[in-house]
Amino acid sequence: MRISRKWLEKFFDAPLPEAQKIVDALTFHAFEIESVEKVAADDVLDVKVTPNRGHDCLCHRGIAKELSAILNIPLTHDPLSGKSDLPAGKSDLPVSVSIKSDLCRRYIAVLVRGVKVGPSPKWLRERLEAVGARSINNIVDATNFVMLNIGQPLHAFDISKIKSQNSKVNIEVREENGRLMITDGHADKVLGVAGVKGGPESLITESTTDVILESANFDGISVRKTSAALKLRTDASQRFEQGIPPELAGFGALCGAEMIQNLAGGEIAGFVDVYPRPQERRIVSVTLEKINKVLGTDLSEKEVSDAFARLGLKSEGNFTVRVPFERLDLEIPEDLIEEVARIVGYDKIPALPLEPDPSLGKPPVNPNFYAAEKTRDELMSQGYSEVYTSVFAERGERAVLNKVGGGKPYLRDGLIPGLRDALERNSRHKDILGLKKIKLFEIGTVWKDGEEKIALSAFLQIPVHRARRCVLDCRKNRRGKNNSKRGRTTARKNITVRQVRKERKDVARVPSGVPILRAHADRAGGERNYT
Repeated sequence: MRISRKWLEKFFDAPLPEAQKIVDALTFHAFEIESVEKVAADDVLDVKVTPNRGHDCLCHRGIAKELSAILNIPLTHDPLSGKSDLPAGKSDLPVSVSIKSDLCRRYIAVLVRGVKVGPSPKWLRERLEAVGARSINNIVDATNFVMLNIGQPLHAFDISKIKSQNSKVNIEVREENGRLMITDGHADKVLGVAGVKGGPESLITESTTDVILESANFDGISVRKTSAALKLRTDASQRFEQGIPPELAGFGALCGAEMIQNLAGGEIAGFVDVYPRPQERRIVSVTLEKINKVLGTDLSEKEVSDAFARLGLKSEGNFTVRVPFERLDLEIPEDLIEEVARIVGYDKIPALPLEPDPSLGKPPVNPNFYAAEKTRDELMSQGYSEVYTSVFAERGERAVLNKVGGGKPYLRDGLIPGLRDALERNSRHKDILGLKKIKLFEIGTVWKDGEEKIALSAFLQIPVHRARRCVLDCRKNRRGKNNSKRGRTTARKNITVRQVRKERKDVARVPSGVPILRAHADRAGGERNYT
């Protein structure tokens, strides 16, 4: 996600350090930074938010909260610090909401009357454009700003384009063909695909005066499947896919309605909040003894308390933490231990040897892993490069039910075809790479003789005349004479590893004890193969 440094500064009274220090802080304690781009007078960071934190950190508030804990700077302007209690709904409000699917956990509709749609102010356009969002109008820009600010996607409908019955419109959430849809309850008309995109039927235009603001919570798996099926991935779907706390919808509705009122005027007429199963707040406990045992540290109670305080995790007694609603990733004691570790700093945790369990005796050695590693080290020391080729092949013993492509419907029964293709592709570029010959090998799984086996294949590209001479010389050693005609006709037959080693010094040496059966010298291609 693109994060603006200027935007982050709005959450703090104290100035933030320069961009590079922010990058270092996030990299060593939270998330990897893909890049830093200069946009006008702003620094924009491309933050690679991990999937386990997508529910709270795909927004500027989430990143600001992380920096507050890492840099120990108070987060003085936190939009989620208060309560999200909505005003009581009015009985005469001309809006009703019906939820007909368990995939919608909460739906809030806010009616704002008398708005004036127009261009957004300069500060808002610059804020959005800096992080890659396009400015549309003050209503749509307000919804996008709230999403990028606190992480709650919003959508605005023009109420005049929704059919009313008895002077009341009905927003209905239901499933259609396995997809969650937002529909007009009185006209059986689709208003939008839940969590993905709004439809053109209720689009905000310059003539819009009354707006229904949607702030909802949809099932992440359902949104991901719908988005994939429609091949339509939006900023909203990206956030719903990660799983968003239902409590956040209340903050989103309040922030969005207030911002629309500030930018476009009008009056907030009321809220409709359908919340069948309120989000449960979790309590997780961990002891100081367990923290130090897992981390291998000797942290004091004060150090652990300080780490929790910086993260906004209020703890009591023996570190019993009431988890904030937005931290869906904190479920077990080990989650709290991880939080302590990253705030204290992984570099401050000493490296300790892993002590074996005496009751288990000497740990067993996997023979396949040992043989593969020994062979890999030996071949790489001789200049060979390891490659990984596809396990699918044009022919073989075992067919695949869910075929990846029509041309390769089988599991491979050998490594040679794939390795030969790799050799041909690499040989075209050997001059560019400054190589005189290409040395490749692969250790992989094959399916042959009804079994799954681990095999090794190695190719060494040499001039064709040298490969031919090698085969003929080996043939001479076996027969005691040099029958060149017969040698040519049998050039593709098997020769022993010992004979190839003896006749050609540049053939890779295979470690003893490794289950490699035969060596081949391919006269036509100038290749040597072990399998």
